[in-house]
Amino acid sequence: MDSPTGKNPPFDAQTAPTVAAIIKDFYDRSALTITIYICDTSDRREKARWYKFNRWYDHFNANNYFRADQAVLDEKDGVLYHCAFIIKANNPNKMAVITAFNQLMDGYNVAK
Repeated sequence: MDSPTGKNPPFDAQTAPTVAAIIKDFYDRSALTITIYICDTSDRREKARWYKFNRWYDHFNANNYFRADQAVLDEKDGVLYHCAFIIKANNPNKMAVITAFNQLMDGYNVAK
């Protein structure tokens, strides 16, 4: 966050495998785990965060997982909030989670 040189830190090749290992550990502890991801927009770098999240997810090699994405547009501020959730593909609550996520996101996308 604070870089006295004004330069971005160099790419760390261990970040993606570390994040993937942390998330995998959550699911190893409970097959009912739900991961919800919402990109921070405070500095208008949400698109970069979304790309980074997608790289982490791809590294995670999530063959046994289900992921759904939606975006919410704040028309007032012109900000697009990228959102996703991940669950195990065999989660017995899968359909209820998908329905709840879609209803939540659709509610935010309704014109106010």
